[in-house]
Amino acid sequence: CTAGTILITSIVNGQFNFSCQNCSVPCKTCVDTIDKCSSCINGFFFLESSKKCLLDCPIGYYNDINSKNCELCDTSCRSCKDDKSNCTSCASTLFLQVENGINYCKLTCPNGFFKSTS
Repeated sequence: CTAGTILITSIVNGQFNFSCQNCSVPCKTCVDTIDKCSSCINGFFFLESSKKCLLDCPIGYYNDINSKNCELCDTSCRSCKDDKSNCTSCASTLFLQVENGINYCKLTCPNGFFKSTS
C-alpha cells in the first residue's frame, strides 16, 4: 500500500481478501486501523497516546508547531502554550508567576508579592 493507506485483510467465502484503504481524515498516515493516525495532515497536531489528530491539544499538552505533535507540558503546569515550561495555569498548590515574559509555576511568591487565588 502507498502512504496514506493501510492494508486491510478480510475473509469472504473462506478466501482471504487484501485491499488498501485510505486513512481517515485528518490522518496523513495510519497504523492498525484507518482511524489510528501515525501522522496528521496540515493544520492538525498528533496526540501519540490516543493516535488522534486534533486541531488543538488537550489540557496538559501544547501545540508544537515544529513537530506538529501535542507535547506534554512541564509537570508544574496544568496547561501551557508554545513551550512545555510556559504555563498558562498551574497544578494545584502552585502559583503562576511571570519572569522575563515567561509564565512559571512556583510554590511561593517572591518578595513583595502575595498569593492570589483568583
